[in-house]
Amino acid sequence: MMKKITPMLSRKMIWEEIGLMLLMMFILVTISNSNFSTMLSAEIIDATVERHYSGVINKIPDINVLLKGIFWTVPVFLTVCIGLVYAHYRSFYQDSMSIYTIRRTGRPWELHVRCFAIPVLLFVLMFIISMLELAGFVATYLNQTPPTYLPEYHGIDFWRLFI
Repeated sequence: MMKKITPMLSRKMIWEEIGLMLLMMFILVTISNSNFSTMLSAEIIDATVERHYSGVINKIPDINVLLKGIFWTVPVFLTVCIGLVYAHYRSFYQDSMSIYTIRRTGRPWELHVRCFAIPVLLFVLMFIISMLELAGFVATYLNQTPPTYLPEYHGIDFWRLFI
C-alpha cells in the first residue's frame, strides 16, 4: 500500500495567514465605511445649513459622486493576494523544499491549487463583503437623506467605485 503524500504549509501558518488577511479585510472595510459616512453627513449638514440661512433647498450630490473611488481597498487587497500567491510558490520551492514531494503526487495541478486556494477564496470573500457594503451604502443614502435633498436617482456607475 502506498503512503499518502500531503506536503503543505503548516496548519498553524495557514491559520495565521487567514487571520492576518481577515484583519486586513476588516480594517479596509472600516476605512471605506468611515469615508462614506463622513462624506454623506457633511453633505446633509451643508444642505441643511444653506437651507436654514438662504431658504434655498439644495440637493446633495448624486450617490455616484459620494461613492467615487470608495472601494480602492479592493485593488489593494487583490495586490496583497497576488503577493500571497508568490509567497506560497516561494515556500514550496525554497523554504521547505517540498516541491519534490508535491510533484510525486501524480496530480499536475496540485501545486497550483495549493498556492492559489487561500488567496482566491479570501479575495472572493472580500469582493462579496464589498458588494454587501455597497448595498448598505445605497440603503443608507436613500433612507437617511431627507427626500427634499435627494437628487434624481440615475443608478450606480459600478466601475467608478473602484477608481
